[in-house]
Amino acid sequence: ATAGAAENDVRAPQEANHGLPSESLVRRLHSKFCKFQVQAKRIQDQVEATQMPVDSGLAEDLLQHYSCSIAEEFRHARDELRKGKWDIDPSVHEEHNMLCVCLAVWELVHELTVSTAPSAARLLHWYNRHYLEEEIAEWWQEASQWASDREALESDSKFWEHLTRLALADCRTEVLSLLQHAAKADPHIARVCDFLRKIPSLIQMEQAQASKAE
Repeated sequence: ATAGAAENDVRAPQEANHGLPSESLVRRLHSKFCKFQVQAKRIQDQVEATQMPVDSGLAEDLLQHYSCSIAEEFRHARDELRKGKWDIDPSVHEEHNMLCVCLAVWELVHELTVSTAPSAARLLHWYNRHYLEEEIAEWWQEASQWASDREALESDSKFWEHLTRLALADCRTEVLSLLQHAAKADPHIARVCDFLRKIPSLIQMEQAQASKAE
């Protein structure tokens, strides 16, 4: 039902704009939905024939794979639009924004209802991808300009404000890179940097399935 609604959401702008990317996306979404239905029917038939309960792991894997494949289609269609005139053509820009919303909502629903164990780290990175992408790039760019300037490393400097925001967004790579530049001007920062190299990011701990104690 969700896939059907998503397909309808995509078709509406396409009918108004007659954009080929939307037509192509609708066909791909429909194809994946039909394939998913065939696989689900096959499992149902097997359960009815064997009178055995469905393997929950198999069903979860099937649903997760389908959900991820739909998100990938939205992402691919959005990225394809970004290669064209999406920023100057109003109709294409509208379609681009619609795809951004579809992708964000779909990924959030996946994380909260399809994923076996929603986590704060994955939700944070979902937020980063869809709502903080430009801000993170801006914080990184501005902090980079001051990283090697000793005077800019004073406690009230904007450098630390941007660095803190990047750290709160779990941007470990960016934080370490900035600190490594700043370490050339301050040996204390160099010691902090050495310590932080040993600490993984939240998403890295999540991917490694670290325990709460770890």
